[in-house]
Amino acid sequence: THPTTAPGPTQPPPPTPPAVLVYQDQVLGVYNAQGQALYAYPLPDLGLASPEGAHLTDPAGSGPGLLLYYSDKEGGSLRLHDGTVDSFWAEAPGFVALAGAPGQGVVAYSLASQVGGAEAWTSRLYLRTLKSPVGEPLVTYQGERVLKPVAVDAQMGQPEAVWYTLADPGMPHRPDGRRYGLFRVQAADGQVTAFLEPMSVVPEAPVPQYINVFSGLSPDLAWQAWGTEGPNAMPAAITWRPVGGSGEAAKAVAPDLDTGFVGYAAFSPANKRIAWVTVHPSPTGNGTWFYMLHIESTDLSTPGFSQPPTASPLLTPLARDLWPVGWLDEETLLLQGYTEPGFQGPVVMTFGPVSQVMTGGAEEQPLEAQLFAPGTFLGLAPP
Repeated sequence: THPTTAPGPTQPPPPTPPAVLVYQDQVLGVYNAQGQALYAYPLPDLGLASPEGAHLTDPAGSGPGLLLYYSDKEGGSLRLHDGTVDSFWAEAPGFVALAGAPGQGVVAYSLASQVGGAEAWTSRLYLRTLKSPVGEPLVTYQGERVLKPVAVDAQMGQPEAVWYTLADPGMPHRPDGRRYGLFRVQAADGQVTAFLEPMSVVPEAPVPQYINVFSGLSPDLAWQAWGTEGPNAMPAAITWRPVGGSGEAAKAVAPDLDTGFVGYAAFSPANKRIAWVTVHPSPTGNGTWFYMLHIESTDLSTPGFSQPPTASPLLTPLARDLWPVGWLDEETLLLQGYTEPGFQGPVVMTFGPVSQVMTGGAEEQPLEAQLFAPGTFLGLAPP
């Protein structure tokens, strides 16, 4: 007889990358990770071309599912599109933003209206399934900022909670549009938990208040990132930690930069890496701004990557003004960019494998972003 060897442990297959939603020429296309179009939704009345203006309520692999989107026609409304038929879902005057549970028909959205002076607003946050009535708002807020949902937690099609932040009215979906604080409200009882206060108090500072600018929440709702602005603060720095976690948080500072501010952060699927941008005045002093991409391991165990500030346009001759919008996998970052000044000529690009630039390999073999699809990124959907 011959000795037998027990088979070694098998590695689970890598997760299937998400589908990517891209809007171009009044059509929202759903693409697989290879950049192949799966199907399309004609949306001539889309009122907000950003991830805050549309949500695919079904997994992308199930075929054209219901797409919920905001239309700015006739006073504003939320509408459903199944790939062929477009139908009314809810009135949305003063629409601010929407967010949905990935691949589920559970959606949060906020509406705002001015009261009194120009800086006084009342905003209301709603949480609904596609089949539930409007009902009362889950949160109502009055002040100079407005409620903005950023994520929805749901199980088996039933809402559990909404993550939201505060934003300046009319804030663009770009890194230069600040969002303040991070909160979670329970669907069952309306209880609110603050995971990031809009202001921090530092008693020893000359002016003991710092603004906490929310930068990103991981897709699994387990990690958060924020920047801090204020006296003696480092505006080109970002901090991240597990949501609700205690102990020391990780922090990264953009090298050799003393002005500018932190933009949107994107966590990789397994939360091993974080990508973010800093936005800085042009060194030429001509009134323009430029965007610098940074990538770090969340535990800071490996060297990070920062695009040299002299590089313009960033990473690729294809586009300028780049920032991260998500990840296809642990090695492939998705970027939104523009081919023309003034945020014109939008393109979605991929950048990877990022481990190549995080180990110093970019100096010997430069890595450029590659075109994924022309258009504006509108979100990710489960495969």
